[in-house]
Amino acid sequence: MRFAEPEILVYLAIAVAALVAFCFISEAARKKAVERFAEKPLAGKISLFFDNRARIAGVALGLAAVVCMMLALARPQWGFRWKENKKKGLDIVVGLDTSRSMLAEDFRPNRLEFAKEELASFVKTLDGDRIGLEAFSGSAFLECPITVDYKAYTLALKSVTTESISKQGTSISSAIREAVKGFEGAEAKNKIFVLVSDGEHFEGDVKKAASTAKKEGIKIFTIGIGSPDGAKIPVTGEDGSVTYAKDKDGKTVMTKLDEKTLQYIAEETGGEYLRASDTGLGLDYLYKEKLSKFEKRESKDDMVKVYEERFQFPLALACIFLALGIFLRMRYVR
Repeated sequence: MRFAEPEILVYLAIAVAALVAFCFISEAARKKAVERFAEKPLAGKISLFFDNRARIAGVALGLAAVVCMMLALARPQWGFRWKENKKKGLDIVVGLDTSRSMLAEDFRPNRLEFAKEELASFVKTLDGDRIGLEAFSGSAFLECPITVDYKAYTLALKSVTTESISKQGTSISSAIREAVKGFEGAEAKNKIFVLVSDGEHFEGDVKKAASTAKKEGIKIFTIGIGSPDGAKIPVTGEDGSVTYAKDKDGKTVMTKLDEKTLQYIAEETGGEYLRASDTGLGLDYLYKEKLSKFEKRESKDDMVKVYEERFQFPLALACIFLALGIFLRMRYVR
């Protein structure tokens, strides 16, 4: 036997202890009240008019009824059946920019960590959708293949850093090509690629990559993170000191949000461009207003064990105990 709501048992123990204490206190108070009303000899004669055994039994039945009702609330289960778990969902791959420009602190604590926190919250809203994760900078790598194992996705997301991809730079075209590979074998009619980046692109042919994605039926939703005015890129030395990245001429590098590239990719593939703000990446809006309206694939997951609910038995006992208690109350006075 198991309980679906085992935490109720803790409250049950507390409630029983409190009720037992209350009964002892009430009994002591009752005796004192009788003693104040009459002398002991007279009190003894008065008590003959009461059936103490029936009264005690009534209290015990009341306690038993409370115990049974709380056991019913804890939802006891035994016996089970196997059920095929069918779900409908989308296939979503998230592409996260891990280039060093994502260390800029125009988002707190920096662009990368801000995006990771938002993407970790996003997966909690999914139900039946498959999700994958890729990291990209100078090249791209699929950190987590498309899966319904959200824990695996979350673990992969936590491990992503600016060192995840050895080749430095920013190649959005590589990210798109890797996403196309990630969707190979996917049966979904609507394949979604969510690209989170500051948009700075220095390598590859973005137009060609976007065209390929469009042919493969992949819709790309781009999210720009960063300030159009630019921000410095912190560099932490081996001794823990922090300086800022400089170009070959010794000037401090300012990394700016490049919205044009991201807007082009979204428009070309039938997606949409969003700009991140201090309140988030806009993922809730994206899912509720856009993605949830796409036709979803139906998947057959593994068979799941469905336990049989047995709360009816303790609930029936509680009713019986209450009925008996009411009957015995009528016998307190003879």
